[in-house]
Amino acid sequence: PVVAEPSSSARPAREVVLAPELVLAAGVLPAPDRVLVVGRPTLSRAVGRLAASAPCDVVASGSSWPDAGRRADRVLPAVPVPSGGEVDPAWLAAWRAASQAAGQVLADGVEGLVEPAVAREVLAAATGLLVVGSSKPVRDLFLWGPGAGRVLANRGVAGIDGMVSTAVGAALAHGGQSYALLGDLTFLHDANGLVLGPHEPRPDLCVVVVSNDGGAIFGTLEQGGAGHEAAFERVFGTPHGVDLAALCAATRTPHVRPTTRDELRAALRPAPGLRVVEVRTDRHDAVALHARLVAGVAAALAP
Repeated sequence: PVVAEPSSSARPAREVVLAPELVLAAGVLPAPDRVLVVGRPTLSRAVGRLAASAPCDVVASGSSWPDAGRRADRVLPAVPVPSGGEVDPAWLAAWRAASQAAGQVLADGVEGLVEPAVAREVLAAATGLLVVGSSKPVRDLFLWGPGAGRVLANRGVAGIDGMVSTAVGAALAHGGQSYALLGDLTFLHDANGLVLGPHEPRPDLCVVVVSNDGGAIFGTLEQGGAGHEAAFERVFGTPHGVDLAALCAATRTPHVRPTTRDELRAALRPAPGLRVVEVRTDRHDAVALHARLVAGVAAALAP
């Protein structure tokens, strides 16, 4: 079984686990004898717990060292080739069944233009290049498994910085239709990236902004729990009230605001130039949906 972060360059396969954060959090799958980590996992606490639960091999090519927590038992220069021996068919079958059950929960529970649905549509459209912002958008992508295109993501302490400019540069280097999926705070943090000089090349880039007037990711963490309500909105929710259509108009950037799935799909069709697609959502509803998906996967996997 493969747990693949969106920027891992993995490709769709039967072995890729859908909604891995939710599947692992359910805690019902057979524990591994060994975990092989390729790259540096950054998205999921459940993946971190998985790597800490068994002997862990880290693949570090060249001189890189992606195991900042020093959990590795061995550091390897490449992915090892299996040496044969007996294989327990029930092992992979259990993980595949869990992935299929999680996929069904997603299919039943994700309807309309809710945030995971927006991520699914963008992932399907972005067959070339997709640049994804930090916080919730990249975690919404994580639910669906790898797409057909290449995904780039800034991760780390400064993952919100310069994402519009990063997407513009990546799209120019890519040379074809490209997409970016950003939260509204990430978009606003680098809105000047829409300003291109008259003699500068212009990318074929569709910037999809999930506009929920604040930081939805924090509602799914401890800060969003009971007892923090008085400070949550000002410190973590950080509503801004910015009119993104007016902001785009100021930079002469084409802007659309789809309200249905069909309108979103139409807006995502390849087109020349730089444009912004704003999808308005409710971050409180997003937090409630996340809780329902967590509970739904746990119930589907319960023994």
